[in-house]
Amino acid sequence: MPGTGITQYTQQEITDGLNKVAAQKGGKMITRSTVNRAVRALCGYNWVEKAGNGRIQINVRLWFHGNSSAQHDVLAEIADKHEHDPGAFPYAVGPEGVHQEELDLDFGAEDSFRGRKRTG
Repeated sequence: MPGTGITQYTQQEITDGLNKVAAQKGGKMITRSTVNRAVRALCGYNWVEKAGNGRIQINVRLWFHGNSSAQHDVLAEIADKHEHDPGAFPYAVGPEGVHQEELDLDFGAEDSFRGRKRTG
């Protein structure tokens, strides 16, 4: 549903849609229980969240269909629902314990090149 971050697809509809694509490409068919496990895993990564009655809410920081005003409204609604907990959906994305780190990759460039600014 544009502007909401919510998809109305059931797990059976997701299964049927994926199997249709698999059939077109000669791939292996999947079962609804496989989709159920995948949805649970995506919920664990905070990429999606169950929104009740079989609905799934996609993390609007990853994908959103609508304008930025609508996205901000949905983010505010989600923050309210989670009592503004910064550790809750949608702020943390990905498996627990994963972190990003900046690496200093020294490829042996001469010191005379370091610190130069690009001009073009």
